[in-house]
Amino acid sequence: MTSTNPHKVKEDEVLINVPVNNDRILDILDEYKDFIEANLDKSEKYFIRGIREPSPQFGLTEEHRKEIMSKGRSHDGFPVYFDMYNFKPEYIHFKRDCQESQDLYKKSVDAYHKLNDQLCTELGVRRNALAALYPKNGYIGWHNNANASSYNLIFTYSSEGAGYWEHVNPYTGNIERINDVQGWQCKASYFGAYSENDPNTLVYHSATCTEGIRITVSFIFDREHKDWWLDTIEEIKDGN
Repeated sequence: MTSTNPHKVKEDEVLINVPVNNDRILDILDEYKDFIEANLDKSEKYFIRGIREPSPQFGLTEEHRKEIMSKGRSHDGFPVYFDMYNFKPEYIHFKRDCQESQDLYKKSVDAYHKLNDQLCTELGVRRNALAALYPKNGYIGWHNNANASSYNLIFTYSSEGAGYWEHVNPYTGNIERINDVQGWQCKASYFGAYSENDPNTLVYHSATCTEGIRITVSFIFDREHKDWWLDTIEEIKDGN
């Protein structure tokens, strides 16, 4: 099938790998990363690690990927299986509600909103879509985000450079892997909606951390703002 997808990233590709060379963006990201790392032990002590899976890392398996893709439009776009800490304020839940956990929650919310406000201002993005911490062997299982169609920027920090992102290239059917690098990297893509009636806009993907920690913060643009999204990619990779 020939795609008429006006949102296509580039010929037969669904993702742009964007080096983060902009010092201002790196400073904002590093401040958030430093907060997460400095409070890692407390987060593990007081926050619930969201785990939903029938067996360890089942959400990354070929069996699950085929199952999700076979569902077609009945897959709602959300990941079915995952193992991670979600740091969006509405998704933080306590193992134990006490003064120390409340203090950590407030600091986590403040750090999140500062990151979101600063990057929305610097990059012109609409809002944050994900703020997650993946510990060793943590992951997000196969899904396609058809429920949240948008242009996006996915910033990932890896402490060890030991993790990866995988997606199915809808033009070729091949599974493509992007290995993490130590430090920050950025991926830019367009996640399509079922209403577009073009399977080449659907990006089935998953990601995992194999050593250390992995932090992902992603941001979205309105679907009408492709040019803005492309300009922002240049700003990120070309520096100040």
